[in-house]
Amino acid sequence: MASTVSTMKPEAVTRGQVLGYRLRANHLDQRLAREEVDEAAYVGLQDSVPRSALLSLHARVEDVDFDAWNDPNLVQVWGPRGSVYVIPKSDFAVFTLGRLPRNADQRRAIEEDAQRIRDLLDVSDRPGLDTVTGGSVRRFREAAATGTIRIRWDGSSIEVWAAEPPDADVEACRLELARRYLHALAPSSSSHFATWAGIEREEATDTWTALQDELVDVRVRGSSRQALAESAGSLIGDDETPDTTRLLPPGDPYLLARDREAVVPDERHRSQLWPQGNVPPGGLLVEGELAGTWRRQLHSFTITPWQLIGTEVKDVIQTDVEAMPSLGASEPTVRWIST
Repeated sequence: MASTVSTMKPEAVTRGQVLGYRLRANHLDQRLAREEVDEAAYVGLQDSVPRSALLSLHARVEDVDFDAWNDPNLVQVWGPRGSVYVIPKSDFAVFTLGRLPRNADQRRAIEEDAQRIRDLLDVSDRPGLDTVTGGSVRRFREAAATGTIRIRWDGSSIEVWAAEPPDADVEACRLELARRYLHALAPSSSSHFATWAGIEREEATDTWTALQDELVDVRVRGSSRQALAESAGSLIGDDETPDTTRLLPPGDPYLLARDREAVVPDERHRSQLWPQGNVPPGGLLVEGELAGTWRRQLHSFTITPWQLIGTEVKDVIQTDVEAMPSLGASEPTVRWIST
C-alpha cells in the first residue's frame, strides 16, 4: 500500500524551512512559561537516559526546577520504541493505546500478557514492583501499550503498578499519535513514523492512509514527504531559521527525526551524534544548526564542536549549563574539545 496521500503537485520546501519549522514546533525558538510543561511534552520527552526529559524541558521552558519532570500535569510511560517517556497526563491513552497493533491475534497476545502481569501486580505485597529486570522488561514494555500498566522511574529503579485501561477509542489514539509526530517532525513518511513509534511498517502505512485527508505532499531535496495540512502554512511560509543556541540531551525529540542527512549533512558528524551501538551524546545547537556533541559526567560537561565556536556562543552555553535544574549547589565546569 503506497504512503503517498495526495494527487496534487507537491510543494517544494528547503532544508532551512524544514529546520525552522521543527525548531518552532518543538518550542526551541522561544521558551514556554513554567506552567506550560505539558505543552513542552506534546510529542513526548524521552527519559531513557536518566533525567534527559528534564533537560528537554529545560531547553523549552523557563525556570525549570529539578522536580519539573514530576509535575502533576505530566506522567511517565513506556512509550515509543519501548523507551521511558515523560508525557502530558491527559495524553496517556495516546502514547499507550496508540501503539496497539491492529492485527487481532497480536493485540490479543499483548492483552493476555498484560492481564497476567496485572494479576502478578495485584497479588504483590507492594502497590508496585521496585525493579523490573531481565527478560521481564520486554514483556512489561509491550504490555504497557494496553494502558493498564503505570510506571514511575527515578533514574535508578522503576515502580510498576496495575491500572484500569483508559476510556478511549484505540483507532483515534493511533491517528493522534501520528499527528503528534508529524506536528513535531514534519515533513516525514510512514516508514519514518514506524521507526519513531516502534511499530511495524504495515501499521504505520495503515495509519498514514487513515490520515490521508489531513495530509499534504511536499518535496524535500527530491524526495516526497508528508505534513499535516493544518501545519503546511508554517512549514512552507517561513524560510527563516530561529537563531537558537542550546544543549539538547540524548533522545531529545528534535534529535529523533529519521531524515538525519537533512538535519546533519556531514556523514562523519552524523556518526558522532548517532553512534551505532553506543550511548548517544547530546546535541550542540548553535544558531539553529546542530554544530557538535556533548556529554556530561556529574557536574562536568565536555563539548565537542564541529566548527570554530566564538566566545559569545560559549558564554551563552555556559549560562545555559549553569541554569540547568539538576546540578544542585555544585559549580559546573565546561570543557571544549577541538576536533
